[in-house]
Amino acid sequence: MRLQVSPSGRATCRTCETRIERGALRVAATTLLHDQTVERYHHLACLVEDDPNGAMVAMLAAPPELRSAAERLLARNTGFLTAVAHAAAAKVAAVAASDAEFDDATEAVLEQLAANPREAGPLSVLQDQLQERGLPRGELIALELAKAPETARLVELKRQLWPPVKDVRVTWGTGFLRTMSVMVRDEASAGAVEQALRHPSARLLEELSLQRWVGALPTLPASLRRLDLQWCEGAGASVEAQPRLQHLQLNHVEDAAVMRSASLQSLECGPDVVAAPLAQLVPRVSTLVFQAPESIEVLAAAGLLKQARVLVLSQVWNESVLDALAQTGGSWDLLVYPRLRPNESQCRLLQRLARRSAVSLSTGVAEWVMHTARPEWGLGRVRARTAAAIEVEFESGVRTFAPNASVLMGVEGVWIGS
Repeated sequence: MRLQVSPSGRATCRTCETRIERGALRVAATTLLHDQTVERYHHLACLVEDDPNGAMVAMLAAPPELRSAAERLLARNTGFLTAVAHAAAAKVAAVAASDAEFDDATEAVLEQLAANPREAGPLSVLQDQLQERGLPRGELIALELAKAPETARLVELKRQLWPPVKDVRVTWGTGFLRTMSVMVRDEASAGAVEQALRHPSARLLEELSLQRWVGALPTLPASLRRLDLQWCEGAGASVEAQPRLQHLQLNHVEDAAVMRSASLQSLECGPDVVAAPLAQLVPRVSTLVFQAPESIEVLAAAGLLKQARVLVLSQVWNESVLDALAQTGGSWDLLVYPRLRPNESQCRLLQRLARRSAVSLSTGVAEWVMHTARPEWGLGRVRARTAAAIEVEFESGVRTFAPNASVLMGVEGVWIGS
């Protein structure tokens, strides 16, 4: 949402369907229509009645001279102007609070925590530092380290430290946000993403999912482990700056060739990723998750099939993908396919393709499982199962899930490679 002066008088207000006169204040709303970015215009006064939140976003982002003109135009709408003033004051207070929350001592601990945001020792140190200064994040960390139940006090602390943001969904870790998922609908929500990622509560963010982002990525936290980009354009160049990024998902990203990362270990891609020498750009990637069979030729041309040790075939429903893999002449330590029920000849083919094992996944929890959203964790053995939780041991460590966790897929069959 952008507040501006109408330059020509040719645009029509999408609220009242009348012309916006030249020199009048209008709000330009950027949105996606059939995968194209378009602008629609509204009289400021019309938008205040139809979408006061959108009008407020435009007012808060406007330069001082335009905001003053808008306040004169809306002088009779005292309720809206009061809400804008409160929002502006809250924005200033939030910036001041974020600047004051972390000093040199806490910054040193945050740098340590970026390597492992869940490490209890540094979190305890940070808790003490913040509580000594009477800051609410210190109390939140203390309650969560003590595994306190979700009381009204916990809810209130989280509300203080993270006000809800439209189109931004989050989950909490210990004292900081752990995951963030965003659907970018227009320019206003793109601006909200940038503000959200700069928020103090996002300092130790581990996972970020962006849908329909256009342009270079905003500055991302150095703690980021997982990045999912869906229907994004021009987002690749910033990935190299993420020193701890382990898993990257690309769906319909046009410039995959610039997705350079020395830390990346797992790559998930849709059918439209451009063929490029990606193996040179992501030398540590050992797990590939892809849609078959279209992606096989692309990934082979990119050098990634030869490099990978684990293949997860996310949409296998017939033998064509196995034939295509056989034609590459490659073999892999582990092959995972969720839908195919192989016959005897296909089992023999799987034994040639998989040096160690090939597994078929099914719904439900068996002795061996995989996490469908975290294929880089590999196979996990179920260590304990109770009415309250399922405990699974992956190569990367033991993790606990709800007893009805839909993300766990049981291993239906195992074929040991030759």
